[in-house]
Amino acid sequence: MLYTQTVKIPADRRIVIDLPNEIPAGEVTLTFSSAPADRKKAEARDLELINLHAESLNREMAEMLSFM
Repeated sequence: MLYTQTVKIPADRRIVIDLPNEIPAGEVTLTFSSAPADRKKAEARDLELINLHAESLNREMAEMLSFM
């Protein structure tokens, strides 16, 4: 599952992340990057990430749907 949230980093470099209930407890990988200057670049980056993880995202979705 890919969850994207844009936040402002304060001077003390401390942030708190509240995740939706749909994200299961357990190990995750956090990736931080600077926000792109324009929206088209952000959309292109998001699409690239989705394509990169498409197989695992599809597998995860199929697993979720099997519980319904």
